[in-house]
Amino acid sequence: MSDSNNSFGYLRLLALISQLGLSISLPIILGLFLGRYLEDNFAVGRWATIVLMLLGVFAGLQGAYRMVMRAIKQAEDQNS
Repeated sequence: MSDSNNSFGYLRLLALISQLGLSISLPIILGLFLGRYLEDNFAVGRWATIVLMLLGVFAGLQGAYRMVMRAIKQAEDQNS
């Protein structure tokens, strides 16, 4: 019985790690593509890509932080 619970815990950890990777990288990539689109079509200059990538970094890190804190709280609730 404990082996199935242990393997389920590993699967949850693997899912959390993959979600973290996506939640950090996708906003950065979207900011990059949107910034390049704005540069190419509206002649706004390089600042659009830089600003949107930085916003993507901050959004990705904030999402990852929230996801980790939610996982920690769920783990604490299960242990108590």
